[in-house]
Amino acid sequence: MNISINDFDFGMALLDLNGNIIDHNDAFLKIIESNCDDLNSKGLSAINSEIKSRTKSYISGKDHSEPLIEIYCLKTANDFDKFVKVIINKTGQDDVFALSLVDITSIKNMEMNYYNRNRIVNLKKLTELISLEYNNQLAVILGFASFGKNLLSPATEIYRILESIENSASKASSLTNQLLTFCGSEYFRQTNVNLNKLIVQTISIFNNIFTPNIKIDLDLFEGDLLIYWDENQINQIIINTIINAKEAIDNTYSSGVITIRTKIENNHIVYLIEDTGTGINNDNLDKIFNPHFTTKDINSHSGMGLAVVDGIVRNLNGKIGVFSAENKTMFKIEFPDKVKSLDKENHIKNKDSGNKETILIIDDKRSIRTLTSILLSEKNYNPITASNSTEALEILKKEKI
Repeated sequence: MNISINDFDFGMALLDLNGNIIDHNDAFLKIIESNCDDLNSKGLSAINSEIKSRTKSYISGKDHSEPLIEIYCLKTANDFDKFVKVIINKTGQDDVFALSLVDITSIKNMEMNYYNRNRIVNLKKLTELISLEYNNQLAVILGFASFGKNLLSPATEIYRILESIENSASKASSLTNQLLTFCGSEYFRQTNVNLNKLIVQTISIFNNIFTPNIKIDLDLFEGDLLIYWDENQINQIIINTIINAKEAIDNTYSSGVITIRTKIENNHIVYLIEDTGTGINNDNLDKIFNPHFTTKDINSHSGMGLAVVDGIVRNLNGKIGVFSAENKTMFKIEFPDKVKSLDKENHIKNKDSGNKETILIIDDKRSIRTLTSILLSEKNYNPITASNSTEALEILKKEKI
């Protein structure tokens, strides 16, 4: 039974002792995206200089008992990159060698995607660990600085020094929280989030990494706007909408302006972001919040940014709308309400002291246990500490907590 090279699904070319192509199948041409005339005129040069060199080196060698098997990135005639498995071996015919190409691009892409996903997951875990550890240390600095201030008169020099330490540690803590946000941390903690303060902090980072051609203007409500939610998730809203605006400008124009406004409207906190970018096609307005939908380069953008924003706003029971015209797009996000006023916040802070109630503190950091014990003792509580769950369970057997 005679077998033709056209019977093979993979690309194959037959070569003589000088590396000249004697014959080839259609699959070979399909992989290199070339035609017969081009291949006949250029020979192995039409494929890849490395493959050509390795092929000739194998043919001129003395040992042909084992095939040469290697993987290369091949630039096709249409300027596309393909990963190919190259197999060179001697055929049963005298002085005839076979050069086989197997397209493994999809497999390599899967490997790269898997590698990148693992890399992102590991980077996320590392960032979370470092950020949370930094926050633990900063909490101690903040706590002792605040405690020391309460023991001093605001007129003293030491008070001002402690206040400077407290402010710097607070800013550092905010930066670590933003690291958690950028890495997509799932750590969730509800607290009163000052929207205007968070916007200013986030903008300070973007101003350092944006090129001068993009300007960010702020028009913020005078006063504190408090949202009772996870700070990282609110920051995700700010970050993703700014990145979306920046990319809309980059998509077509060399420069542009991003304007961010906050206000209170019908007892709702409103966040508005507007860009002088390309605008959104009316046909795409209903799709922009869909996961993985993007009009940008799919190799650079996942399309998840606005979907994340939409999900967070929905969980908040808020509303999100988009308005687009030529060279202009505006996103309007309405948060339900202020939830907690500053008066309520201050009332919680100024709550009356305890009556010697026993409180159990469990934390693996001695510095955190020490700080918390001091603060609770000052509030007339009786703190007991444990460094782990085993210690805590033993204490619970003996003490009324």
